[in-house]
Amino acid sequence: MDSTAHALAALMLEIGAVLLRPEQPFVWASGWLSPVYTDSRRILSVPALRTRVADALADLYEELA
Repeated sequence: MDSTAHALAALMLEIGAVLLRPEQPFVWASGWLSPVYTDSRRILSVPALRTRVADALADLYEELA
């Protein structure tokens, strides 16, 4: 994981946008079980993080294009 991804993951954990629950997995509407839940709406409520995520996605797009 590169430093940008690591920093974004840490910030997302810090604000509660990513929840980890391996002992009691989340149940998706499809019935699938997942130990990870991501609430992307929380990212939108932190403007600095939202900008960093958008910039990282733009950079990734440029690398892949």
